[in-house]
Amino acid sequence: MVVAFTESPNDQAALEFQRDVFEKSIRLESEGIIFDVSGVSLMDSFMGKSLVAICRVGRALGKKTVVVGLKPAVVASLLDLEIDLSCINAAVNIEEAIALIHPPIADAEASE
Repeated sequence: MVVAFTESPNDQAALEFQRDVFEKSIRLESEGIIFDVSGVSLMDSFMGKSLVAICRVGRALGKKTVVVGLKPAVVASLLDLEIDLSCINAAVNIEEAIALIHPPIADAEASE
């Protein structure tokens, strides 16, 4: 499941977004969730903490979560805000994120 993580107009909208994402991922029985943040040019502390919380909750629900499209300036600002990004799995693009969620079968396994 691929979800665009966008700037929310307020905190309540951000919380509703989180709930909607998890309800949909459970309903669709998705193995993983890819959060595309490429449209976000500036991330404040609330947005950063929301992204981290979404990744943690996703893992708690058994979903592999991957964030794509993080811009260097966004990462730098999150680090300046002292937001712990250690729980975030990041990928450069959607294809790499899909490979993290569904790793390719190793050649050795394929030949057996």
